[in-house]
Amino acid sequence: MVKVINRKSHFLPAPYNWRNYRGLNRDFWEKPRSTSLADGKRLLQKSHTEVLSLIESFSDEELFTKAYFPWSGATSVGVYCVSATSSHYNWAIKKLKRQIKSLA
Repeated sequence: MVKVINRKSHFLPAPYNWRNYRGLNRDFWEKPRSTSLADGKRLLQKSHTEVLSLIESFSDEELFTKAYFPWSGATSVGVYCVSATSSHYNWAIKKLKRQIKSLA
């Protein structure tokens, strides 16, 4: 895995920006809808392993210094890491529990 360090880039992929990123969330939701549970679990584990490896490749200074990288804006990479991991995992677990309860 390659760590992007000093390249200036947009945080959200084109054509999305902070005003229309809900469309990106919709795309994330629609894309895997036909994925089997077994494949979904395998893909989740693979993604989780890859993101942890990437996070571990950063130093504490890189993770926790605001605006350390040009592409991180005014925040720290660590904030993005929390958002992309534990915060999203908590959100997903709540959604799954709600769905399971509705099926019972």
